[in-house]
Amino acid sequence: MNMDDWELLRDYCRGSETAFAELVRRHLNAVYSTALRRVGHSETARDVCQRVFTLLAQKAATLQSTGSLLGWLHRAAVHISSEILRTERRRHAREQEISHLNAMTSDPGSDDAWQQLTPQLDTALLELSEVDRQAVLLRFFERLPLAEVGRRLGTSEAAAKMRVGRAVTRLREQLGLQGVVLTGGVLMGLLAERTVVAAPAGFADGILAAALSKTGTGVSTFGTGLATLSRLALPLAGVATVVVLGTLGLSAFQNYSGTVVPPDQELVSSPSGLSSAGQNASEGGANDPLEDPAILDQAIARLREVIRTPFNRKIPTDQVQEAVNALGRHAPKALPMVLEELTAAMDVKASKAPAEVQQKLQIQSVAVETLRSMGRSAHEALPQVMEWYRAGKLAWFNDKVPTLLIALEPSLDQSRELIEYIAQTSGPNSYIPETVLQLTELHPELLPETLQLLGDRLSQIEGDHLLVLARTLAKLPGSNPEQLRPIFEQFLMLPELRDPTHYQAKFENGTHEVWRITQRGFDDAKRHGAAAALASLGDAGRESLPALAELAQRTTNEQLRDQVFRSIAELDPERRFESPELTAARKGWDQDQAFFDQVKFGTASLEDLRLGLTRSRSAGAAAALLAQRGDEARELAPELVAALTRTGSYEVAQALKTLAPEQLVQCLKNPAAFTLVEDYEFKAHPERQALVEAAQALAELGPEASFALPALKEALEIPDREFVRLTLDETIRAIDPQAPQSVFRGNSISALSSALITARDDAESAGNPDQARLADTTAGRLELNYGMTRSELLAIDAELQAADPALHRIYREALVRAIPQLQPAQVASP
Repeated sequence: MNMDDWELLRDYCRGSETAFAELVRRHLNAVYSTALRRVGHSETARDVCQRVFTLLAQKAATLQSTGSLLGWLHRAAVHISSEILRTERRRHAREQEISHLNAMTSDPGSDDAWQQLTPQLDTALLELSEVDRQAVLLRFFERLPLAEVGRRLGTSEAAAKMRVGRAVTRLREQLGLQGVVLTGGVLMGLLAERTVVAAPAGFADGILAAALSKTGTGVSTFGTGLATLSRLALPLAGVATVVVLGTLGLSAFQNYSGTVVPPDQELVSSPSGLSSAGQNASEGGANDPLEDPAILDQAIARLREVIRTPFNRKIPTDQVQEAVNALGRHAPKALPMVLEELTAAMDVKASKAPAEVQQKLQIQSVAVETLRSMGRSAHEALPQVMEWYRAGKLAWFNDKVPTLLIALEPSLDQSRELIEYIAQTSGPNSYIPETVLQLTELHPELLPETLQLLGDRLSQIEGDHLLVLARTLAKLPGSNPEQLRPIFEQFLMLPELRDPTHYQAKFENGTHEVWRITQRGFDDAKRHGAAAALASLGDAGRESLPALAELAQRTTNEQLRDQVFRSIAELDPERRFESPELTAARKGWDQDQAFFDQVKFGTASLEDLRLGLTRSRSAGAAAALLAQRGDEARELAPELVAALTRTGSYEVAQALKTLAPEQLVQCLKNPAAFTLVEDYEFKAHPERQALVEAAQALAELGPEASFALPALKEALEIPDREFVRLTLDETIRAIDPQAPQSVFRGNSISALSSALITARDDAESAGNPDQARLADTTAGRLELNYGMTRSELLAIDAELQAADPALHRIYREALVRAIPQLQPAQVASP
């Protein structure tokens, strides 16, 4: 059977070096050719290849099976080549060769055209979308016929031909921006003839041995290093066998060569990540351990355990993928269990306790991720998933719905049904333009009717759904940008921003109209989507540049301004609307991209990570890597605190929890984290988010974080904070399970307010305006809160006792009845 790349990589993770050898065989020429174009000489290109495949072997277990593995290898080759060139420049080595690479000519001859194209080709490829880049790589780097390109892309041969042609056109445009001007015919010819050259003979053996040697720990067990194996030029099968012996040891090799693993042993136990059971499971046959029902049940039970295990706000995607990979070709047998778990968790309304609701929502999240990871193995679940989708039961997972649906490989009719549903409904599940885009790419024959259907709907709807469908059309090739531009500009909603009072919360009849503030958040989300969509319209979108420039000037939402700047930069290559802010943003985007490339390919130094903490977009990624470095990263605790205060990042808080948890207390004492209700406005509030993240990180430490209790209790008593009191109270009780509840809201506070409102009405009827006024004012204090502390409730009790004993008696009776935790003795002595 001709297995695809991701299947081979999964098999390698289970222990099959033969699978890894096949991946090297398939892609070595393409990687070598990319490296040779970048570095210009064979020896350095060999070094790049070795590092690329070593990186693949090291990261195999963590790579997500989305997109193209060839695309990942190409990116790795480009970035590793760039890193090597930078190093060589710093050491002043091979200056003659590198200067030769940069000495380009514009002669139209074939050789000179290739000289001109060589240093820019791979950089331009990285600027393409994933789909376009994959089309070019499959057709010209892997030299596949169009029929096979279509199969790999999940489409027809005719559609593949169109996609390749469109991708080459976009590649030519990118090259033009880099000063490489070629006709379409010349570019197509160069891609077809010169992109791939054969790697040196015998090179694959050395690559394979060196790559696999970096993933195990026992190579020296037999007294021979893998470097020696590569010099002996053993056949690939021989290298694979010796690698297995070296990394797993003799007893593991006995399992590898056919011995069934007993049911009570771990399926994956090798420190190298190779699974002796998974090896045979992937290959099938009589020696497949998972053919034993007991072992298969054990693997399914492990997946069920992953689905049911609570997690801390981050879905455990790595654990899910590992558990699915362990099932190999038997994954479909786990599908009934996954659907059983998901079906049971869908019934959230039957749950009364908040903890039970939270548990079910978490199970839903992990089960949905499990189906996505199973991919075509879970295809039989698609009708049920579509039913849940139409019923709105997947509304919690809108960001995962597109990849889930595509992963399950809907048929033509199922894809048509989904598109028709999205076009007709105005429910939350229709807010996924990416779903329609991926469905039409999966079945290109649906594109004409989809354009017609969505275009007709534009004149029939209004409001939010109009924006959703317009954004969907903007993503589809063949749509009319002139029809869509006015819609997007309408949703920039500039008149509302021009009115300084439009979003102000007015105080009327004792109540703040907080909904006005909240509405600004919803409107900014629409503005963000409209600005991004305008950037995709090309020339037609340029007519909206003045509106975008005004929006950038008027908004106070930093994330929205950043998106508007991106849209202006994309639509305005002549920089007619350039500003100091936009120039700084461009520089920041370039720095962020360079940093993310370093992170992706494992080249970030401690100094790089320190600089990454200083930028909002990269702070989380930098912090996550610092947390893995342990002691050497503790010196950066002050920088982590500053980054947490500036960004409110979950990843930064988690890094501090690992490296220097005592530093989290600083975020609890930051005055900027607290906001009076009267001063609240809708904008980013990273200091408040930093306080919440710090508190939740401390809660995860449990009693170990007892050092933070004084600061937590002090923060709890600062009045009128926004939405943080419950988090602080929960953190205190997570650290000290014996601590009493200190914050009350909901029905208990409503009962107190209702008792005082009734007393107000009675006082007005009895002609006692002073008592009515006091009751009304106190009821307002109770209503305008986001949780009342124990001390605040007792303070009100004391104030009423001094001001109006009769009203005090009404309040105290309601207090003791609504909150039994406050015993009369406590109330009597606040």
